[in-house]
Order: sequence, then C-alpha cells, then structure tokens
Amino acid sequence: MNADQVRAYVNAKWPKAMQSPVALACASLAAADEANRAVGFASLQARATACDIRRIRVAALAHAIDCIEACQASDIDYDRETLSHNVECNFPELSIEQCDDIADRAISNRS
Repeated sequence: MNADQVRAYVNAKWPKAMQSPVALACASLAAADEANRAVGFASLQARATACDIRRIRVAALAHAIDCIEACQASDIDYDRETLSHNVECNFPELSIEQCDDIADRAISNRS
C-alpha cells in the first residue's frame, strides 16, 4: 500500500482518528517532508541536467575540432558559420549561441 491508500483506509475505518491534533500535526509534518523531498529531487535532477549539458558541450567541441582537422586534411576551407551550423545540426540540444561559442573555441584551439 502507498501513503494515499493508507490514508484512505484509515479515514474509512476510523473517520475521527485523522482529525485529532496529533494526527493533524503528523499530517503537516508528512507534507513538509514530502515537499522537502520534492525540492531535493528537483535539485538533483537539475544537477544531472547540468552534467548532461556539460557532457554534450564537450562532445560538440570534440566534434568541431574533428571537423576542422578533416577539412585541413582535405584542403577544404572552413569558416565559423559553417562550423557552427555543423555543430547545431549534430547537437540539436544546444542553442545557436552555444554552437557559435563552440565553433569559436574550436577555431581558437586549432590556431
């Protein structure tokens, strides 16, 4: 049984039991604990999302550097706009500004 099922059972079996001051205090403590857990979970999820974004940015930078190296090996000219567009197409999770930044960083790393 989950918490909602237990509450429903207790309310059905002993309707006045959940209206005592002690029961109301316990219910408010349980609600506060549940809220704290929800906030903690949201914070954990935000940190995981931040880690995912960092991982994606690192992969996108490596991709951009690989593109530059492939262009240089084939004597193909590349520019910032084309490189940024290539990153954007391969990493749709990133914004255009992030792709531009990654292209700039890749070009400066290769210079």
